[in-house]
Amino acid sequence: MGHIRLGRLPKTHKWREVFKAFESDNLTAETLAQAISKSTQKEFDSLKGDRSISFCYWVLTTIVSAANTDSFTDRLESVGIKTKDVKSGLEFVKNVAHFISESLSDIGRNNAFSNIAELSVNETIANVIIEKSTSLFGTTIDDIQLACKSLSTQKQFGLLSRRFFSNFLKRSIQFVADKELSNYLGKSKAIETSSDILSFQKSLSLYCYQSSKIIEEFSGGWFSKEAWKTKNKIPLDSAKGFMAYALKKVNMELSGGQA
Repeated sequence: MGHIRLGRLPKTHKWREVFKAFESDNLTAETLAQAISKSTQKEFDSLKGDRSISFCYWVLTTIVSAANTDSFTDRLESVGIKTKDVKSGLEFVKNVAHFISESLSDIGRNNAFSNIAELSVNETIANVIIEKSTSLFGTTIDDIQLACKSLSTQKQFGLLSRRFFSNFLKRSIQFVADKELSNYLGKSKAIETSSDILSFQKSLSLYCYQSSKIIEEFSGGWFSKEAWKTKNKIPLDSAKGFMAYALKKVNMELSGGQA
């Protein structure tokens, strides 16, 4: 998908199923998501070895696993995430986002999915980790560690991972859908009002969350095993191997099992 430029999708065979979904009398988030998933299968397959996307997921594993040790701040500082003098959850989120952005500049953003993964992990950290701490503007680093530690169980990390993949899928599909959605807005078209767009986006979010269910148990088990095996220092290469399998699974689920 990295070679797709902003603007309308080209009227080529590649995007036939997407246009067919838009032109349907009964456009749904599910049919559009499946059409986009099938149309971008080649691009999605190429992500299985993408280091930048794996890195974003690795950041999640690093923060959560480090919280389960007596050296939370030292571990995060050692990889480049600033924790000293953090006085709020918002400041912590900003520090993590800055670390990811700087790191991806060094690794290289290979395609649009790299940026989508970056936004997805930032959203997941803000929405999940900070939700579990006491106050977005008054959280100490100790509170953040406790919040992250509560996510280190197999079940809770599975839920966290599901949120990341849900955000990633939603943003990936929206990236393509937004190129054509406005062209199907209006009376007698698939979506008549701006309110319909909001409803459609909510439906898309729900569908992506449901499709991500398949990865929940698997990721929780993988995290628990790797955290124990590496003494809470999961390497990037391990996250890369996990992502290769996980992306295949969620894309198959998203496309109706026809990946």
